[in-house]
Amino acid sequence: MEKDELMKMLFTEHHRHLSETKQKIQSLTQRVLGFFTLATGWLILTKAPPATELRYILVVAFLIIGGTTLLALHRFNKSYRAESLIISKINKVFGLFEKNKYLENESIYPGSWGNFGKESVWFGLGHHLVAIVVMCSLAIITTCIK
Repeated sequence: MEKDELMKMLFTEHHRHLSETKQKIQSLTQRVLGFFTLATGWLILTKAPPATELRYILVVAFLIIGGTTLLALHRFNKSYRAESLIISKINKVFGLFEKNKYLENESIYPGSWGNFGKESVWFGLGHHLVAIVVMCSLAIITTCIK
């Protein structure tokens, strides 16, 4: 197999993995936010407040679900960053950051894109983390004051 063909195959495969990982992050966040929203709505709409024992169980369950979700997102994003770094290396092999290789006085990609995959493992997760922490907190607060 020729070098360029191998690089194209690797790029395609790693890009597919990157897309799948991004979808896993999005899907997990949506499902957990939906769960916390439903739980909070149920607590608000119930006529009688839950028993004290049930409150403790709910708070612990919310904390476990929120915590394990944050850990899973960290793991998925760590995989995403590793995959991103490989794609960046493949792009360098193709010379997509080199000026004058394909375009006169320009490179195909800006130089800043060469850092793809070198960001913090938490980079790009901020909006997911904030939404999950806020909804988990809201569910816990609703449990405690209902």
